[in-house]
Amino acid sequence: MAGAHGGFFEHDARELAALRGKRCRKSEEEIARYQTGNWREEPPFNLGLAFELDDTQQQIVVYEQRLEGEIRALTPEERKAMAAHKHPKLAKEKAIGAHGERELCDDLFRFAEVDLTRIDGISVGTARTILTEMGLDLSAFPGEKHFVSWLRLAPRTAVSGGKPLPRKKSGGTGSNRVAAALRMAAVALQRSRSALGSNFRRIAWRKG
Repeated sequence: MAGAHGGFFEHDARELAALRGKRCRKSEEEIARYQTGNWREEPPFNLGLAFELDDTQQQIVVYEQRLEGEIRALTPEERKAMAAHKHPKLAKEKAIGAHGERELCDDLFRFAEVDLTRIDGISVGTARTILTEMGLDLSAFPGEKHFVSWLRLAPRTAVSGGKPLPRKKSGGTGSNRVAAALRMAAVALQRSRSALGSNFRRIAWRKG
């Protein structure tokens, strides 16, 4: 096992079997047979970064670069040559340029063939989180209410016999990263002059 950021890990079953302890009852041939399987790139990549705990900021940069590389690799060939586009709102276009996210924004657009940043409150980073976590196929959700419920963003209103049941914490299977990103996007709307910003302030006023 060696290499920066998990770039190289020993996968040869024979080499791994040769590292067995002297007191191990299994032979090298048996261990080599057990070590044979399908290897994915993500676990060694994460394991390699786990050994480099000194510079967290650098790890974030490496992960972001890896995500951007995967996005480009998964983009259909016919969309890779699509021309760059500009955001219809000048202020948001300037903000994207100021943060150096124009290239990433275009890559996400070519990948998904839709620009999520056109939704008020959705930044380029939020769009990347949603697309990399959820992918493009949302057919498992019949509608937006099912999607929100899966993310555990909908309030639990369990009722029995006309009386509300006590609230209990449930694990659920929703994506915590997407839910967290959408919560941050909602908070960013508190001073927005958009329709979503107005709705945010209305709900915030009602909740006190």
